[in-house]
Amino acid sequence: MTGAAAESRLLDGFRHYLREGHFLAEAPQLVPLSLALYRRLGGGAPVERAELAVDLNLTAEALNADLRAVPESTIDIDANGAIVAFGGLSVIPASHVFKVGGLELYTWCVFDALFLPRLLGKSAISVTRCPVTDTQIEISLTPTAIISSRPASPVMSIVAPNKESCRENLRGAFCNHVNFFADENTFRDWRGDRPDVAHVSLEEAQELARQRNQYRYGHCLAALEQQHG
Repeated sequence: MTGAAAESRLLDGFRHYLREGHFLAEAPQLVPLSLALYRRLGGGAPVERAELAVDLNLTAEALNADLRAVPESTIDIDANGAIVAFGGLSVIPASHVFKVGGLELYTWCVFDALFLPRLLGKSAISVTRCPVTDTQIEISLTPTAIISSRPASPVMSIVAPNKESCRENLRGAFCNHVNFFADENTFRDWRGDRPDVAHVSLEEAQELARQRNQYRYGHCLAALEQQHG
């Protein structure tokens, strides 16, 4: 298989993962919980279960049952039972900095920073470093668009994980392999002959983030946006 064909196959696999390889695909009843968790974490503090139950109009027992249905690798809970990270957004230090609303939060991979602004309904800045050159990469985003990028043409690495591996170890199977590189040549030098990783441009990555939000949240997100203006 040629390099171009291999990258195309991996991109197809990545799209399949975004569309079907996640726990919400089989548990759509958890979509409101997922959105509520993102929005609460976007406030910069651990999420207490009592406040989350109020947001969702659930009893404590019903909320805890829903939380137990979320794969353990997708959520981090502190010693007091508060939620400190979910689905790539973290209020405790993680791999990449995510600045939103004057707060410094974190993401598990750089792709998270591309889909989160729309889920939070806020503009944001993603700050990370190229794993090869250590160049700082800073991307400014609105909920629907990329405003600026320094350097101008970073690329994002992608992999095509399967559903089971992501449920068991989301960061190990997916997040840890998705980074921004300073440019395409830097990525290609780093990748070498590896057949399991490909890349997309920043603009392509942003479109994939839009697709992810649509696949997972669709009308629920649109209704939430209309509700909040």
